[in-house]
Amino acid sequence: MGRSVARSWSPPSTPTSCGAPVDPGANERYPLAREVPGCTYQGHPLPCRYVSHPDEAAAAAAGADATIWHAPTGCWAPRRPPGSKHLRVVASTESSVYYNCLDDPGFMSQFDVEMTYRLCSQVPLLYFVDRYASLAPDGLLRPPLPFAEKLDALAVVVSNCQGEGAFSGRARVLREVARLAEARGARVRVLSYGRCDTNAPFPPELGGDKVALLARHKFCCAMENSIAQDYVTEKLWDALTAGCVPVYLGAPNAADFLPSEGAAILYGAGAIRTPEDLLDEMERLAGDEAAYAAKLAWKLAGQRWGGGEAGGGGGGEPAPGLARPEEDFGPRFRAFLAQTELHRPHAQCQLCQLVAAHRARPRRYTTCLWNETWLAAARRLPPLPAVGLGSE
Repeated sequence: MGRSVARSWSPPSTPTSCGAPVDPGANERYPLAREVPGCTYQGHPLPCRYVSHPDEAAAAAAGADATIWHAPTGCWAPRRPPGSKHLRVVASTESSVYYNCLDDPGFMSQFDVEMTYRLCSQVPLLYFVDRYASLAPDGLLRPPLPFAEKLDALAVVVSNCQGEGAFSGRARVLREVARLAEARGARVRVLSYGRCDTNAPFPPELGGDKVALLARHKFCCAMENSIAQDYVTEKLWDALTAGCVPVYLGAPNAADFLPSEGAAILYGAGAIRTPEDLLDEMERLAGDEAAYAAKLAWKLAGQRWGGGEAGGGGGGEPAPGLARPEEDFGPRFRAFLAQTELHRPHAQCQLCQLVAAHRARPRRYTTCLWNETWLAAARRLPPLPAVGLGSE
């Protein structure tokens, strides 16, 4: 199957289209909508439509200006149809660790435009979607529960037990922390609510609301299934929204995504490099309300914008519906926000805009593997340590 983006803004009678010969799977974070209402380009309405085609040749013959290739569906791409001038777009929200072709220069050189989780993409497909992207109490700044009302526990919700997490070592770390906590009689327990290593039932009154579940705990697992530059998924955003302290393992540059430097416990970074270190840190925070509150200060600081007073893990609440100024956050988080839908249109509209710009003035593009700034930043990041014990 393929998908095309159709019509440009000028002249209205002349169509512009993008087609993709691979149908994005149901598990993708961004299943493609057929229509993209409200999209504009240079102040003009940009009629834009995604249409299926059986293959790239058919899309090109139909006048597609671009074809979208879904890497996880199949890490391959045939030669371009003879005489075709359309852009080729490679798309994925899945990690390059699982789909190695995203790190293969031979594969990536066949594409003009990257549409992945990587921040260097021309069209980033970020997990920071609209349900998190409100800097208000109904979004990322949802007030946390008071310290005393939270369980002294690390909440874990992992339901894919068929090897997922093998590349990050997530399961080994969690099992070792649980073993150590039991052996020590520690204050902090590991409560697993998903299908993997389950030792606690998901409260039926929550109706499957994962964020509401995480909110009841002092700590929550936000460990990725693999470790790759920029690969930060909903696991981190769910935890930050809930108001627990995330225990994060994943992207080496995760600090670039955090609303404040201390907003999460970064496993494998700084002093937290072993399961013992992690348990010790959670025990310390669970026994020190002031230290714990400091991890959540980013949610409540600067309450001049909403009234009330910041406090412990749940003090005064912002006035309903008021958004917090981005200036209250540090430069790294503001730089990240600038690449999200807080400042940009929906990803499909971004692609339509790129296609319209290319049609008006063709140019050469490149994917992240040829982006020297991104590659240099990746090389500067220290590798994360090996984690855990035993086999996955």
